Amino acid sequence: MISIKLPINRLRAGLTLVDAFCISGLCSKSEAQRNILQGDAYINAHIIRHVRGVLTTGAMNSKRQILLSIGHKTAILEFEGDST
Repeated sequence: MISIKLPINRLRAGLTLVDAFCISGLCSKSEAQRNILQGDAYINAHIIRHVRGVLTTGAMNSKRQILLSIGHKTAILEFEGDST
């Protein structure tokens, strides 16, 4: 499983779903778009269907992580920095 650390400000600035999958290393932008449209992309085990969606701090778990999955590939985005 891939684990990527990012500053919390990256999430607050508006991290698109497509960019999140690319940053995680799971796929390219075009692959992310295709997988989202085909229903093969998940955020925290919830299917994603909107290519233009944006992640928010509300998607983080108590450890300030967001789980991304495409098929059998999984990555965790971990957010660091000031939580205010």
